[in-house]
Amino acid sequence: MKETVWKQLVHAVDRLGSPLVCMVAVAAFLLGASVASAQLGSGWLLWHRTYTTRAPKDVKPSDYVRYVIQNDWVILNAVETRDQCRALLRDEFSKKRDWMAEQMVGPGGTVNQSPLADGINASLWFGRDIKFGQAGTDMRLGMQQDFWCLPAAVDPRNVRINLLDQQ
Repeated sequence: MKETVWKQLVHAVDRLGSPLVCMVAVAAFLLGASVASAQLGSGWLLWHRTYTTRAPKDVKPSDYVRYVIQNDWVILNAVETRDQCRALLRDEFSKKRDWMAEQMVGPGGTVNQSPLADGINASLWFGRDIKFGQAGTDMRLGMQQDFWCLPAAVDPRNVRINLLDQQ
């Protein structure tokens, strides 16, 4: 276990006082941790990331990282096999592409997309000019939607993935 987890356990032992209560608490913690790691140790997870920026129009795309307003990762589904995950990815990708085209980009706009390749990841993104706030400030809105099928033991939040920085 990591050192910080042990420090938290020692702190909990100090607060609980009774050695028996402490042993039960530690056993419950360890059992919960082992069950959670066993559940996450097999299968595939479909991850979804929404990355949104809103920047003044005169800002270079390489500086958009300073204007991030959303950077959220969520697990959409957990399945047993890679093929099941890939099928879900294609379905979610299609739904999100349609939603972006209708709700975010509007008539005449374009939703860019990465090739689905082997089906383990795909991205959608767009950028458009908007008027923001009561003053109607000219801004550039950018949104990127990423989908990843990954083994349950892999967490993509530890990897930097950002197509907006590459444009």
